[in-house]
Amino acid sequence: MPSIAIDYLIFEKANNIAFIPARIGWKDVGSWKVVYDVLSQADGSSLVTRGKVVTLDAENSLIFNENEGKLVAVAGVDDLVVVDTPDALLVMKKSRDQEIKQVVAQIREMGDDQYL
Repeated sequence: MPSIAIDYLIFEKANNIAFIPARIGWKDVGSWKVVYDVLSQADGSSLVTRGKVVTLDAENSLIFNENEGKLVAVAGVDDLVVVDTPDALLVMKKSRDQEIKQVVAQIREMGDDQYL
């Protein structure tokens, strides 16, 4: 899909669309901080983990492990996002989540788009 706003891409060009007003709540899950916010509200916890994870004295963090054969352990951390996928590892301060765009740009400059 092209990176174009949905209102321009579809809504402005279609003549057979109807809208029903509703208050259903919405979060644009476009950053790891927002993922943390959504999951921490659902879990009711300041520490959100997925996958095989061990924590000690960790809070206000998202630890996301997609590797079934690997353990991710963290200790004494606060305000972190740790995302371990089969081909890449991301560790960043949750409060600096918008800087991921610069990291993505550096990865593209290196020609390593397969990691994105």
